[in-house]
Amino acid sequence: MKPLPPYQPPASDTGTPETGDLSRKLRIWKRVRLISLVLCIILPINGIVGTVIGMTGAFEELRNTGAADPSELASHISVALLSTFWGLVIALPALIVVVISAIRVRSLKRSLAKAEQPT
Repeated sequence: MKPLPPYQPPASDTGTPETGDLSRKLRIWKRVRLISLVLCIILPINGIVGTVIGMTGAFEELRNTGAADPSELASHISVALLSTFWGLVIALPALIVVVISAIRVRSLKRSLAKAEQPT
């Protein structure tokens, strides 16, 4: 296995200290935005999967027994509701972070463009 080449900063980092700092902040905010977007996608899907599993268990209980044991049905429905709840509780703040980071990225891009313009 070949060793990795030494780190070389992107071309925009080789400018003034101000543009290097702005580029670094821009990369960080882009990563924050990407991670938040992934969470906004994965967590509700995870909640839906939990809902399907819980409701399938409830209907399976009805099919197997013919009569519903309320405590057993409540257990399965609880799984469905809790997975949906926690998926949304975490995904909604992540969505807010996506919006904030998108605004921050746009602002940093403008600042970087102004700092790179010759005076």
